[in-house]
Amino acid sequence: VPDVLPLRNYPDLCHVQTAELPMTSWDLSFALSNNRESINPRPREMLNIIKDQAPYTIGCGCYSEGVNDDVNKYVWTGLHWGDDLEGPLKEASMENQLDAWLHQYASVLLDQPRIADDIVKGIYGLEQNWHGDLISSSNMKCLRETTAHIEQNLSPRHRKNWRLNMLLFRSYYDALLHTRLTESYNATDKSLRYVLENFTKENAGKSMWEIAKSFVKIPYAEPPMTVSSFRSPSTKSAINVTQLSEKPTVAHLYAKVNALAAVLFHQIGYQLSIGYGSQHRQRGAFFDLVWAPIGDVMYLNRVFTALQVPALDRRVIDQVMVERFMTCLLEKTGKADNKVLWYASFGDEDASDLPGLYEKPVQPIPVHNVIPPFRKLGLGEDPIIFNRSLTEYLDCSNDEVYQQLHAGKIPRCWRSQLTPIWPRTAKHQMHFEMKRLLPGVVSMDDLNGDEICVRLTYLGKDLNRHGGDWEELDREGMATRMFANGQLVHSYLEEQEVTRLSCFSLSKAAIENAIQSGMLILEWEPLLREKVTYRHVPLPIAELWILRKPASSKSPLISKL
Repeated sequence: VPDVLPLRNYPDLCHVQTAELPMTSWDLSFALSNNRESINPRPREMLNIIKDQAPYTIGCGCYSEGVNDDVNKYVWTGLHWGDDLEGPLKEASMENQLDAWLHQYASVLLDQPRIADDIVKGIYGLEQNWHGDLISSSNMKCLRETTAHIEQNLSPRHRKNWRLNMLLFRSYYDALLHTRLTESYNATDKSLRYVLENFTKENAGKSMWEIAKSFVKIPYAEPPMTVSSFRSPSTKSAINVTQLSEKPTVAHLYAKVNALAAVLFHQIGYQLSIGYGSQHRQRGAFFDLVWAPIGDVMYLNRVFTALQVPALDRRVIDQVMVERFMTCLLEKTGKADNKVLWYASFGDEDASDLPGLYEKPVQPIPVHNVIPPFRKLGLGEDPIIFNRSLTEYLDCSNDEVYQQLHAGKIPRCWRSQLTPIWPRTAKHQMHFEMKRLLPGVVSMDDLNGDEICVRLTYLGKDLNRHGGDWEELDREGMATRMFANGQLVHSYLEEQEVTRLSCFSLSKAAIENAIQSGMLILEWEPLLREKVTYRHVPLPIAELWILRKPASSKSPLISKL
């Protein structure tokens, strides 16, 4: 662009998915239950984006669709204006300016000068909640204590402040999700531990799966507490969504966010639900996703039920679910000879490859060293995803997809994926350092004839879909081929109808090159790279294994039990 044409920034502050500045480092649970337009204070991330972009622009006109991004608007208005020439913030760092702006926000707009420190701490805490694993989050406990202290110091008139109530809603909403996810993992992990301890090919019969199912079944409360979107005549696929717990902690937290949603509607007409007049779950009615399945309770119940039916009598989707489960169960219990060298569910990197089991995956090389830019990203770095694949999440604003989720047809490991969305990133790679992937292997002889294989899950047409306003645009997976160190792994594959596992052996030439160079390089190339857009993408990758298969092994790479 010629220098005579200055640029004005136009940042999208209100959206967190399918947007200009999407969230890519949050826990999958938040992605499923916040959708696109939730309450989203991101002050430190916005600070870093402003630092990076402001020198190239002459100001900004921020894009917003309501009040959910109120903190972000305040941050951009203050920090993008420029440095103070005099006064207490003269020559202050941008970090100190941000802190001062947030204290002013708390003192003036929230009318809380006495506890402004706690408010600011809470705002930073809400942002931190969205970075990293939810179930192991130490920040969650700290934020709950800060929130409790804030509430203890509120007078009746303070409870009329909509900005404060909005932040309180987010805090309790996060706490509810954390509690639900913890309960879900407690149930599924207990069930799977029983299976792992007792499983053999001989006793994997009806009684075995019935016992396991009794562990994983989290009872529903009666009468059901339903959310508005599935009572709405405008929803095509209406289903009943009930509370996933009888424990008072979940019930009390749900009552709290329910009450705050009603208060916010009364105060400012905030439409957190279709029941309050919102257009759609994608358009701000994210409270209607409060009972979205965020763990693997539904999935495991479906698998354990399907395992009591002969394989020939199972529906296609149930056979796919059983294949995914049994493949990993056989490897976990030593019933298959394949050795997992590396595994990741992209978007849920800390998850085990056996859905619902609470343990770390086999991952000697962290995911951030495997995918571009092959290091940890800084907060706010590459916000528009120009230099890497987008970490995408299941679109729960699509009614049919959301119905599949509640029916147990989508394990947690298939609810997020890597998706290149620009021509410049369409041909993408993963790098695996060989001395960490295969320690002690310095020549082909050290493999003793063993095969190195890749097993992966490409998203099919059933899950690679948009919802809400984007649904009419459709989404297509482009035919994609795969290489390993320059050697073809598979030719162009078309998008499958149903998401399921695929397996491929790597050629000896590819492995020999990887050993010599010290790096295994997997590469994907779409058929029409220049045609890649957000609507027309290379096959999205939900999960990937690297396996070592002994030369004498007869174990399949995918179980067909």
